[in-house]
Order: sequence, then structure tokens, then C-alpha cells
Amino acid sequence: MGIFDINVNNTTLPSNSPWKNGLCYWSSFELYPDWIGSSFDVFRGFAYHGDWYQSQTDIVVKAFKELNAKEADWNQYKARAESAARYAKDYNSMILSHDFQIRVEFNVPVEAVMDSISDVMVLTRFLKGFKKRFSEDEYVIIEDYLGSEFRMFVSERGLTCGIGSEVLASFAHFTYHHSNGDLVICKFKGIFKENVFRLSNPIIHSVNKTYGPRDGGSAGLIEFFENHKCNNICKNWTKHPVPLYGNMYSLQPIAQITTNDVPEDRTKTDQANNLVVSAEVYGPPPPLLLPSPIVYTEDPPPYEQCEEISSTGSTASLLQDDDKPHKVQNVLKYTVPVEA
Repeated sequence: MGIFDINVNNTTLPSNSPWKNGLCYWSSFELYPDWIGSSFDVFRGFAYHGDWYQSQTDIVVKAFKELNAKEADWNQYKARAESAARYAKDYNSMILSHDFQIRVEFNVPVEAVMDSISDVMVLTRFLKGFKKRFSEDEYVIIEDYLGSEFRMFVSERGLTCGIGSEVLASFAHFTYHHSNGDLVICKFKGIFKENVFRLSNPIIHSVNKTYGPRDGGSAGLIEFFENHKCNNICKNWTKHPVPLYGNMYSLQPIAQITTNDVPEDRTKTDQANNLVVSAEVYGPPPPLLLPSPIVYTEDPPPYEQCEEISSTGSTASLLQDDDKPHKVQNVLKYTVPVEA
């Protein structure tokens, strides 16, 4: 390389797997991210198949902020997207059979390895305080750019956010019903155009907690259904039970008393709670019987409040795909029965 040979482009090699029309695409992307999240930096760019420049596609390239990612580091991200796309296909077939003309689609990303790294990024890091340093063997994600009207429809807590969210709320419930209670897919953000919801990077709460650090497990399922409001599409589907005293968790004896100490009216069956209280005082289950609450490390971003935020300008970073855990309220509640 000569003294004036400067590489100005960030590019990737062709994707590891086929993307559009069964073809592999390589990408060229910006020197500075359009969106900055806690875990990802997101760059605008274009993708191409080989030298066929008519195949130019608007994309985003996602890179971990503090990790030179290997292929396996993106496994959970891809698993969430691929699972959501499969459930969306089944949901679309179901609602089409009921004469609904709305469809739900998810970005399904492909991975690619960095090929060239712009020498100009030295300046962007200096001028903009941007810290990311790519390595030439680093894996990044390529997926479709969804446009500037990017917004939240349903949060990861099950809160709906504005007009049109009811369809996606029913889709979230569909994923629980269709998976026989194994998971719920939520946090739907993207665009709605020409009767199609096009969404990116959902979150999945699963019984086995296998979908990454924001998979809330049983506690996430409980919180979702505490906030979810059924509509005409999903009102008859299976719902996740919210734990109640004497319902999901059996009551546990917390003290022993003698028969002589039991008031006469407490030796009879408590019909309201289907309990026999004669020689033991019963109380709420010990904490170990409850699923572990979600413990998150920082305040939720504003989109959790279901604000409709444009993805342009400095507010765009609030909407970005982010696997870093966020704080939610403790969702585990039970109701203590009281004596009449």
C-alpha cells in the first residue's frame, strides 16, 4: 500500500448463508452509526449480490459495541428472529382464514465477516467520541432497513402502544397459545405499511429461559399476561396463569399450634379456599417456590413507556435493538385471603 492509499469503505464479505432470493449478499456501510444502543451499534448501508449493482438493497449493519463477535455470538439474536418469523407465518395463515388482510413479518438477519475497515474511522472516533474498533475477522449482522417511521407497537412487558397494536398483541398471545405455553414473543417494533407489519429483533420470554439475557423466563411470562388485554382475536386462547395465593402455588405451613389453640370455627373446612386449617397455620409459599424475579441492571429505555418516537435524529438511539438487560418491576404477586 502506498502512502496515499487510503481505504475509505467499511465492507463485509458475502453473507455466510443465502439471504434474498436464495443469494448471498455483501455490504458496504457508513463510518459512523446512525443508532447507538447499549449493546449494539447500528450502521446504515447497502447490500449487493456480487457485482450486480442493480441488486442494491437498503440495509442496516449491526455490530456489538464492546465485542469483536464470532459467529456463535449472534446465535441467540438469530434464533429469536427465526422463531418469530416461523410463528408469524402460521399467524398470517390463521388470520387470513378469518378474512383479515393484515400480515406480520420479521427481519431475518444474515451474518457476514468484515472484509475491509475504513481508515477514516480513526477520525470519526476522534471527532465523535465513537469507540468501536472493528477487526477483520469480526462477524456482523445484515438485515433490511425498515425506514424512518420506526416505532414501538408492543413492549416486552406486554403493553400496547397506539393504533394498530391490538393485532400484534394478539400475535404475541398466539405465540404462547401455539407453543403450548412454552414461550411468548413480544417487544414488537418496526413499521406498518400497506397492511404489513415489518418488525425487527423481538424478545422472547420462555419457560426454559433460552433466548438470551432479556428472556425473562417464567417471571417474564407472568408480567406479559398481567399487562396483556385480550381482544376479539385472542380472547379464547390459552392464558398464562398469574400466581395467586392458594392457586398456582400450594400453601405451606408456617407454624405449628396445638388443637387446643385452634378456635372452634377454624377447625372446619375453609370453603372459600378449600383448606383445612386445624393444627397448622398456613401462609404464603416460601420465596423459593416462586420463579426468580427479573433482575435488571439499568432503567428501561423510553420506548418501554410506549412513546411513539421517530427513528430520526438524536432520539433514534432510544429505539435500537439491545440485548442488555433493563430494569422492570417485580411482577410476582399473590392475594392473601382474609377471614370474613
